[in-house]
Amino acid sequence: MSQAIYDTFSKNVTNIDFSEVVIQKMARKHPHMEWKVMDVLNMSDFPNDTFDIVVDKGAQDAVLAEKMDSFSPPPRIVDRALRMNLEVCRILKPGGKYLQISFGQPHFRKVFFSNGQLDWAQVATHTVGDGFPYFLYILEKNS
Repeated sequence: MSQAIYDTFSKNVTNIDFSEVVIQKMARKHPHMEWKVMDVLNMSDFPNDTFDIVVDKGAQDAVLAEKMDSFSPPPRIVDRALRMNLEVCRILKPGGKYLQISFGQPHFRKVFFSNGQLDWAQVATHTVGDGFPYFLYILEKNS
């Protein structure tokens, strides 16, 4: 997906993953992009207001991956999702967009976007596919 973004939209693409093996492999395959080992719960290497767009393809799904009651997630899961969303919001420029691609259904996922500590101007949801769809959430940071 990063290569498609690079080819289509921007030559300035930064990729992160918590796996050093993944980052090393992808950096060898795509040396024209920036690759960093980093946890989405702590992206302190990036200053505030750094990015115009943040794309998440399954990262929040991984943060939430634990056997739980989706209608009533335990506080530690809610806290992890909030920390990730706060970090994404922090590194986005005012007016920046957060694109989240997920299998997380809107009635479960939107609760993690609505915390009062987050600075979203708007949240839009798009369903992609039939039968077993995935969802695209587009969040815009307040200007």
